[in-house]
Amino acid sequence: MDLEVKVFDPKTGIEQQRRLFKACFPETIGTVLEKDYYYDWKFHQASDNKALSYEYGAYFDGKLVGYYGWVPVPYNIEGKETREVIACDAMIDSSFRKKGIFSKLGFYSLEQLKSNKIDFTVGYALRPEVIPGHLKVGWKIAFDLPFYAKILDSQSVLKAKKIAFLTPIANILFKIY
Repeated sequence: MDLEVKVFDPKTGIEQQRRLFKACFPETIGTVLEKDYYYDWKFHQASDNKALSYEYGAYFDGKLVGYYGWVPVPYNIEGKETREVIACDAMIDSSFRKKGIFSKLGFYSLEQLKSNKIDFTVGYALRPEVIPGHLKVGWKIAFDLPFYAKILDSQSVLKAKKIAFLTPIANILFKIY
């Protein structure tokens, strides 16, 4: 396999990245998440004039088959400012999965981040199938994150079930609960 892993250049690779994103995250099609301007906001518009993002790609014969993005998030630990990034949009083309590309991209991006003096990385894997790849490159599961939710209005859920007429009663019950 002739695989090249390198820094991703959004000027020349955005079309391939957006195509790969839609293929890997089909639930985003038709939402703001698939739009170029959302990608620009997420990865290239920082308000503090510090590094905007770190992006890496895996290419097979010039085609983007893997992508790993990282966004800086400021942390202050015991009064000391740290350089930290959160993993975003890690993805591999479905026809190239199970070939070690995710691990190669992970090792490469972590080495690049280390050379950029990043203190630590964090991530929250939304899909369980990426966890083995993260563990393979040295990530540790620090703890299970709790999930909190508060229903403010039941109308959208009940409307989807075609029982929106129950909204006032459901909202009262949720408020009491």
